[in-house]
Amino acid sequence: MIPPKVPVTNLNVSTAVNALNNVISGREGELLPPGFGYVQLSRFLGALEGRVRADRRAGLIPSISGRVNSSLAIDICLGAQGAGPAALSTRSKISECKRIGGRWEELVGPSVFLLAIYSNVAETFVKDHSKTDNSTFKVLASAALDCVPARLLMCQNDCPYGGLGLDGMGRDGAHLWKRWH
Repeated sequence: MIPPKVPVTNLNVSTAVNALNNVISGREGELLPPGFGYVQLSRFLGALEGRVRADRRAGLIPSISGRVNSSLAIDICLGAQGAGPAALSTRSKISECKRIGGRWEELVGPSVFLLAIYSNVAETFVKDHSKTDNSTFKVLASAALDCVPARLLMCQNDCPYGGLGLDGMGRDGAHLWKRWH
């Protein structure tokens, strides 16, 4: 959760950004798959974009011609990163990771832990958008989610800690991932 009443441009989000970069780069491979990091980065950037929008409306962030909310969210991520091999060093790399995360989100639906059911073939389609166009990918993602047992999807609301839909990258999520993998 992004704290309210403080302009998002003044927040220190470096720990979150660096943790996501480590998951995406595979440095947390034993605990979390890179797909988890892509999904969470996409969600994180979405939250930052929403907060930038709200801060602009409240007059906390001045409007600059040609600078959209998503662009400022990417600027925040770039500024928050530490140096190192896991850092996403350019705007285009962050945008590409967000796009990949969005495609993974379409596949996993309500829970990032559904990543455990997908094979390396799915990863190819997620990362290489030349393999399938967006409309075909959406149909494939919807068909894949239709094959997930309803009981597993219902756990989203009924299980402790939000079931399979844990938002954090805490020990509970890592524990579930290790158990299923």
